[in-house]
Amino acid sequence: MTPLPHAPCATACEAFLAINDDLQLDILKNARIMPGQSNIRQIEDELAKMLTGVRTKDRAHVAARMVEWWNREIVHAHCGKRPKASHRHELVDLQMNIVAEVTTDAFVDCYAREIPPPAYQSHPMVARQIELVGGSEAAIDRYDVRLKEEWSDRHVDMCAQCRGQPDEHMALKGKELLSWSHFSAPNEIESIAPTVTAPSYVRGSFQVLSIDGQVGWHPDYRKLLSFDK
Repeated sequence: MTPLPHAPCATACEAFLAINDDLQLDILKNARIMPGQSNIRQIEDELAKMLTGVRTKDRAHVAARMVEWWNREIVHAHCGKRPKASHRHELVDLQMNIVAEVTTDAFVDCYAREIPPPAYQSHPMVARQIELVGGSEAAIDRYDVRLKEEWSDRHVDMCAQCRGQPDEHMALKGKELLSWSHFSAPNEIESIAPTVTAPSYVRGSFQVLSIDGQVGWHPDYRKLLSFDK
């Protein structure tokens, strides 16, 4: 016996029939039947075929990014975080930005105004690096080299000034270097790309570099954190 094609919907249909007529009518008034719609698993592929103004090799990536954005905005609309209507200019701007990113290989700072999620935890070495100087916790190889050059000049000079000084003095000078990386460096060091200007990128890059000891704040951080074994 061939199983009925709509068996998975039976429970929902029974639930609908169990509610009163007025509520059924309210639900149907807000429903739109649109036959011939694509299967949700095929949406990205279908969208990619429509992006005829995008290079063939980039279409799948652009389509995936657009669908990611759309899904997020739908959730926000249902949560009341944005209007339920999506305007054409939003989609046009989105497509232009994504295409510009993938075709020019430019960096786009999508999260400059975002707040880290509550579950975010920084790498433990970041905390240990900063603890050495009594501070609070606050990819790109060529840019990392540039950051390390700026850091190195200051760290070498600081180490020279701290020779023979007590631990308290070294921690204090190290904290000054930490403050420089957080507050001054973003203004003194050129950005990695014209489209990435948020101070958080420079600050975060220094902290990432500190994880494996490429930079540090305390004069003796490599010894105290066992980077030099």
